[in-house]
Amino acid sequence: NSSTDLDGNGSADTDGAATYAEVEAAFTALAGILTANDQLFVYITDHGHQESGWDAGVNLWNWEDLRDDQLSDMTDDLPCPVLFAMETCYSGGFVDDITATANRVIGAAAAYNDTSEGWWHYDPWVYYLTSAFCGYYPGANGVNPWTLGTPVDVDGNGDNRISFREAWD
Repeated sequence: NSSTDLDGNGSADTDGAATYAEVEAAFTALAGILTANDQLFVYITDHGHQESGWDAGVNLWNWEDLRDDQLSDMTDDLPCPVLFAMETCYSGGFVDDITATANRVIGAAAAYNDTSEGWWHYDPWVYYLTSAFCGYYPGANGVNPWTLGTPVDVDGNGDNRISFREAWD
């Protein structure tokens, strides 16, 4: 029942269920649209699990699973840099597979053998990462809590842009 207009601009930002087939179809479609001049930001939040060692997975709808090697394979043919932010437990298990392809960066909320715990309404890692990208800590309830909160400035090099590394730090 969540809104599909994630950025509040009046149009849906999602166009499919979180099933294996839909996720694979989305990346296949993107491979035909994106160019080397683009960048893709992939944000994954859900329950994750460790299969064994560095092998991890993310839970999808209908009891389906998306393994680290499958996500890596789905994004191998994308012609542009891809930045992954993964909030899931055991998300560190995706690092070795994702970074095996050039132009892939991943930030993981947890080590390959650890959980990612949440508090209040947020996962702490997502709370700080999102605050860094938005430029604000979330404020009181409102239409857009990310612009009503306390400002946060992580622009370490002063170029008026927030890099993935600056947000991570």
